[in-house]
Amino acid sequence: MIELTNREKEVMHLMCRGYSNPEIAQILCITMFTAKAHVCSILKKLNAKNRILAVVKYICLKYGIDTLLEELQLNPQYENRSEF
Repeated sequence: MIELTNREKEVMHLMCRGYSNPEIAQILCITMFTAKAHVCSILKKLNAKNRILAVVKYICLKYGIDTLLEELQLNPQYENRSEF
C-alpha cells in the first residue's frame, strides 16, 4: 500500500468527497499553496496524472479492488479519452 502522511490522508479524504484545492485549504486551515503541495505529493505517490485517477487508485488500493487498478494501469485505451 502507498504510504501517505496523516495530512495527505486528510487531503485525500477531502479529494474523495470532491473538494477543490481552495476548499481543502479552507477546511484544513492551510494555505492554497500548501493544499496544492499535498495534492501534488499524493499524485506523485499514486503515480496518477490527475486527481480523479488518484481518487480511483486510492479507493482501489484501500478496498483491494485489484482488477480495476490493473486495468487502469495496463490499458492505454483509457488515456486521453474525451468521451468519459
